[in-house]
This record gives sequence, structure tokens and C-alpha cells, in this order.
Amino acid sequence: MSRNLYSHDGRVEQLEFALELIDKSNSAIGIIYEKGILFATMEKNKHNSEKEYQNFTFALEKNIICIASGNIPDANTILFYLKSFADEYKLMFQETVPIEKIVGYLSDIMHKPTQMIYQRPLGVSFIIGGWDEFRGFQLFKIDPSGNFSGWRATSIGFNNILNQTLIEENYHNKINLKESIGIIVKLYYKNLNDYNFPNSFNLLKLYFDKNKNILIHRFNKKEI
Repeated sequence: MSRNLYSHDGRVEQLEFALELIDKSNSAIGIIYEKGILFATMEKNKHNSEKEYQNFTFALEKNIICIASGNIPDANTILFYLKSFADEYKLMFQETVPIEKIVGYLSDIMHKPTQMIYQRPLGVSFIIGGWDEFRGFQLFKIDPSGNFSGWRATSIGFNNILNQTLIEENYHNKINLKESIGIIVKLYYKNLNDYNFPNSFNLLKLYFDKNKNILIHRFNKKEI
């Protein structure tokens, strides 16, 4: 593994390389709306099949969704540990792991390589969203340094700065599902070379049904 080299002003250069990689990778967006969380992913300049899109989106639990942007092999390794942590927590406490605990555990995993001499930072960022009985619907963003922050709506991957600006301009606290989908279509319409939306991005939601069961629904091409 490569040595983590510091620049003359104290920055971790390989961490900056990892962030540059993510900025050129697939786009991912998470939006908390009035009755759930909407997630979207799109790969830059490609129109992939449904099978390929699944590589970016992971269900850690029935109430927790994780979206990755960057080096997907790194993401797969991290998610193996996250799922093991969630399983161990459930076995020990007989309940699903709270969102903040799994985000804190992920932060520790991401931060550790930045402190090791002969390890490179992990080249991936995550959006984690879910629901628990303690804080309801929650959305977090985690970068390769292990820094994490809570959001109502956020973006990672290519065009991240522009996407975040447009999200903040259009988001409001009582936003509904239709308006949330409208924001994502507006963002990706600007980014795509053509407008073949059903084949261009993946869209899913985490929500409660009429019986108050937490569900994950992936939108098919006709719905999009």
C-alpha cells in the first residue's frame, strides 16, 4: 500500500486524490421528504442496465439504505463490515441498529486508513439514509476522511457542488415525493447528454405503507 504523504501545508495528498476520484464517479442523491427518503444514482455518461446500477445501492437493513460513489470494490469491502456490525448488534440487543451507531462505525472504518503510514485512504463516499424509533427518518453523508454530517437533502459524486446548490434552492421542509422526484429529474436533465431518463438513473424510496411497515420500493422504468 502507498504511504500517506502530507503536503507542505499539512494536507493529506492521497485523501485529496480520493476526493477527486469521487468527484468523477457516479452521482448519488438523497432527499428526505414528508413521508420517507428518496434516493437516486446515475453513472456519468453511461446508460447502464438495472443489474449494474445495483452495485451503487445497498440495503444494510430493511430500514437502512446505503449509496456509494467512487471505488466500488472499496465500498463492497466496507459494506461487508457494516453488515456484520448490524448483524452482531441485532444478535446482542434483539433490535435493529440505530442509524447514528452504524454511521459512527462507518466513520471509524473510513478514518483509520488516513492515520496509517502504509495504507491509502478509501476512495469512496457514502450517503446513508434510514428510519429508527429514536430519531425517525435520517440522512447522512460520509467522505473518505471519515467526516460525516446529517442532511435533509444531499449529493455526492460528479457535479456534486452544482447539485447541492440546486437542491438547496429547491428544497423545503414540507416537500412531498412528487416535488423530490422533480428535483432529481431537474438535476439529471442538466447533466445528461441525452434525455433517456428511464435507462439513465436508478430511483428508490424508503417509506411506510398504510400498515406502518417500513418498505423499500425501487421505481421501474414506467414509473420514472
